[in-house]
Amino acid sequence: MPAHYSLDTRVRQSGEQAIRLSWSYGAHRYQNTIGFSVKKAHWDAHKRRVVPHTHNADGVSAEAINAYLNKLYGVSVTLDRAAKERQVTLTRAIMQGALSDALSNNYTSAQVIADKWVSHHPLQGQVLGRKKRTAAPTDAYPTIVQPQPVTYYRFHKGGYYRKVCKAHYETLKADLIILQELFGLNRFIAVTPSDFYVSHTNEGELFAYYMEVSEAEALGRG
Repeated sequence: MPAHYSLDTRVRQSGEQAIRLSWSYGAHRYQNTIGFSVKKAHWDAHKRRVVPHTHNADGVSAEAINAYLNKLYGVSVTLDRAAKERQVTLTRAIMQGALSDALSNNYTSAQVIADKWVSHHPLQGQVLGRKKRTAAPTDAYPTIVQPQPVTYYRFHKGGYYRKVCKAHYETLKADLIILQELFGLNRFIAVTPSDFYVSHTNEGELFAYYMEVSEAEALGRG
């Protein structure tokens, strides 16, 4: 369900009430005030927008506030649609991050934000374990917990990957790191954090299954 707006029940000394944003997706919900307050008489409860040609106590026009509300609403609609199309669950962290991006100076479009925060992870690869590889169901989708900065890794047996995000894989009841194969089939794979960072040889020595490398090496420009 895309974001919608309402007035906070608490009335401030100025006689105004804060505008609240509510955004829910399944069991996940994000709520917060958005930084603007208006008088109840200046709020259209049916349209969920400020009545045109009015100003709040800070002198901000209804048109400016409504433009702000429309931008956030547009982002929520785009992410909601993308999440359903790509079968990804919108968590509270994703909602909050997407809205923060919408209000940043680097904002370009709602679609750019959706592509950043809602990635399609069919997991048509494998879940890598220390001693064996367990095939992941091709119809399983993880819940994206936290998108990650782009970093590149070399698997100890060969092959390069980029880190996509952290996720929760309900089928395995585990928190995983999602990587994407850079060459070949460009598959997504899910890796447990313990296997991703470090493991043990039969002799008890420590080594990394995935070694971080430069972008130039990973993309063949080294």
